[in-house]
Amino acid sequence: MVGHTLVCSKAHVASAFDLTEPSYSHLRVMQQEISRRIHEAFNEVGVYEHGRSALCRFHTVNPGHIHTHLHILPVSFDLIERSGYEHKWNGPPEHSIKAEDRYLYQEIGNLPLETWAVGELPVRRHFVRAELEAVLSRGGRPWIPLTASPDDHDDAVEETVSLISKYDVLEKPHNVIALLGSGWAEKNKIANALGKSTGFVVIDVDLICRFWAWLSLNAKQAPSSLSERVTESFVKGNAVFPSLAERSAVGGALRFAERMLDSELFDETLTPYLREIRNEKNTMDRVDLIVSMLISRQSSVLVALEIGQHTSAVNPLKVYLTTGGLSTGTEEGERQVESGGFPILETAAPRWSDLRVSPTGLTPEDLSDLICEGWRLRFGFDISERPI
Repeated sequence: MVGHTLVCSKAHVASAFDLTEPSYSHLRVMQQEISRRIHEAFNEVGVYEHGRSALCRFHTVNPGHIHTHLHILPVSFDLIERSGYEHKWNGPPEHSIKAEDRYLYQEIGNLPLETWAVGELPVRRHFVRAELEAVLSRGGRPWIPLTASPDDHDDAVEETVSLISKYDVLEKPHNVIALLGSGWAEKNKIANALGKSTGFVVIDVDLICRFWAWLSLNAKQAPSSLSERVTESFVKGNAVFPSLAERSAVGGALRFAERMLDSELFDETLTPYLREIRNEKNTMDRVDLIVSMLISRQSSVLVALEIGQHTSAVNPLKVYLTTGGLSTGTEEGERQVESGGFPILETAAPRWSDLRVSPTGLTPEDLSDLICEGWRLRFGFDISERPI
């Protein structure tokens, strides 16, 4: 059918799960970009892989010509539900998949939730094709049988290529990469690696909040009463982010009125002020306004828990670090936020337009390269060639 695209690895292995890093992550980044374009073209997309396809399709061991490939389709349905596999995981179940196992992988719905299922019971031969044909036929959706003429298939390929190419045009220059999710220390390491390779300035929302809390502590005033003072400090440049060379391993320092603040920004005495800042909507709106002002001045890597309204208007490339931890959508995640901590995962679920990468098994430099590759796939040019 028009829009049906396969994403394959260069490495000759039986399934995506058999790929080693960073090949696996590069395959996923390519898959995500094609998924985004199909979703924009059709307002629907489904991603499927019938892993170890020789086992899934023919119930035999790999005959040698089986090669990993992910199906990306302008149709979304629960293939796993129809498979009869009983066990599902959100995120790769590394401890569960063995070399002789069949598995199914899918991303469906309004949000690209990864779902894996592993089962010993074989599905019927050509199960994926049969289920797809059944869904399309019931919905009256156009599709091309395998027995159609080569010209029919060639026409569909040309139309698909045209659709996919249509969405790599950059509407306006981007100058912000927003790094969301995961732990703060890990995000800062990746942000620093990105800043070093791209020349972007690293801006950490946590440091802005800590600077505000430090001012409140020293002034012995509620954070809300210092909104104008904090904003003025950034407008006048008295509070600035130092160069990469001056940043410490813990996530950098903030220079205020030429006085270096480092350990003071991470003192436990700031905790109640931090909690008040993060829980007060008007205060966080002011932080968002400061962030939007900073990133409007220069190309930036933004380290944040979530994106505010003013920052969203800049239309940053959002990169979610997904590691299988807690989300603030969970009860435990909410308790973690209330206690003054940070959730491990993002507060808002990533969408098809957002880039998702897992830091598992990759160095900060690897992840920086991966994000730069995602940029190139999204905008059609290397980040070093970005418009000024």
